Amino acid sequence: LSTRWRDAEAIAELVPPDGLRVCDTNVRLKLNRPCIFAWIAHLPKNPKNIEQIDRVMNPVLKMNDGWRGVIDHSKVGYASVVSNATFVMEFTEIKKPVKAITFMTMTSYGEMWEDSEIHVNIYVLRNHLETSGEIEIYESMNILGYHDKNTSEVFPH
Repeated sequence: LSTRWRDAEAIAELVPPDGLRVCDTNVRLKLNRPCIFAWIAHLPKNPKNIEQIDRVMNPVLKMNDGWRGVIDHSKVGYASVVSNATFVMEFTEIKKPVKAITFMTMTSYGEMWEDSEIHVNIYVLRNHLETSGEIEIYESMNILGYHDKNTSEVFPH
């Protein structure tokens, strides 16, 4: 696993500054998938502290009630600091098809994480289509934040 991590870091070093935020059909992630928005904490050229996470998230946050950048046991991330916290991200002026949305979330143990869960709603509003006034949920999912293992692990959803 350490070798894979070092290999991923070496590849990430090849990404130009702001490459993950700018990526287009000419700049691709290691998995060879174009993206409109991405950040992975602690990888080279990605957020390493709270101020850097805020700089990445704030431009796309339409509303935030109870979430913030945090550092916990030397791990930086975006976390709710109150029960029933909510945030809304909005992406406009999208110039290419979005084929997938992936959340990398930490699952952990202990009292702080017990019964933790996030609910994600994804809405798609097409600029060129008229809507009936109702906004429909395109996709919805729940992601658990707690497990019984004495370790913290990150999983894609």
